[in-house]
Amino acid sequence: MTKVNYHVHTTGSDGTLSPRQIVEQSVKAGIKYLCFTDHHPFPKDFSKFGLTQDYSPRTCNSLKYYSEIMKLKKEFKDRVDISFGIEFEYLDGFVAFNKKEMLKRKYDLIICSVHFIPKNDIFVEVPWAPENWKGFIQLFGSIKNGVIAYYDQIKKIVELNLCDCVGHFDLIKLYYPDNWKEIEKQRWYKKVVLNILDEIKKKGLCIEVNTSGFRRLVKEQYPSEWILKEARKRDIKVIIGNDFHGKNQNPIDEYLDEGIKIAKKVGYKSVLIFHKRKPAELLI
Repeated sequence: MTKVNYHVHTTGSDGTLSPRQIVEQSVKAGIKYLCFTDHHPFPKDFSKFGLTQDYSPRTCNSLKYYSEIMKLKKEFKDRVDISFGIEFEYLDGFVAFNKKEMLKRKYDLIICSVHFIPKNDIFVEVPWAPENWKGFIQLFGSIKNGVIAYYDQIKKIVELNLCDCVGHFDLIKLYYPDNWKEIEKQRWYKKVVLNILDEIKKKGLCIEVNTSGFRRLVKEQYPSEWILKEARKRDIKVIIGNDFHGKNQNPIDEYLDEGIKIAKKVGYKSVLIFHKRKPAELLI
């Protein structure tokens, strides 16, 4: 089974390992295709929109970081295929910022994700712990309203055609304290998800099989299996990654095999790799 990790973070954003350490660990783990996807810095002074910390001090958009990745790409070319990607946060009102920043480097892959939802002139973080759901529901008025607000942001990523890949499609579920499957059974939920998948197909974007959910309360990949089945029906392509951050000394190939297995289970025979924003299919 060919190992692919197309969602990896380093000290260039919120990871704990340097790019070189990532590559060296990837080679040892037998990973053949690796894509760096550090979180791009947020707009200046983004913390004024209600966040408790400043998310802007990141170096992955610097020339020094870019040069380091290019050096590693050349040095390890016979052992691992390295791509230079980035993960942008979709933020309402900052589309022009994202578009401008995307042009500053020659990326192989651009992922866009949602971690923050606009509400009452602030940005609210997706619930990152079970105890955060109570306040989240109170703020949005109901679980349904909060979940739809999240997917409204995902929908805008797709409609604006900002990227190559939509990151961790149903991240909203990661720390839900009860049975998320009951929410997924709701007619309104299925309608929202399927409408977005239809739009992803129209735009020619891909989604990712992100296996970091196995480390979370949800204990499964993003997106859920039934969503992957619907994506496969629409011939929406996928990448594979484990959203590696190097924390807790987790191995760099953690849960990658599970990602390939679930992709095969729903009918995928290949995953995508990217060079110069151009996808190529890799048989699995």
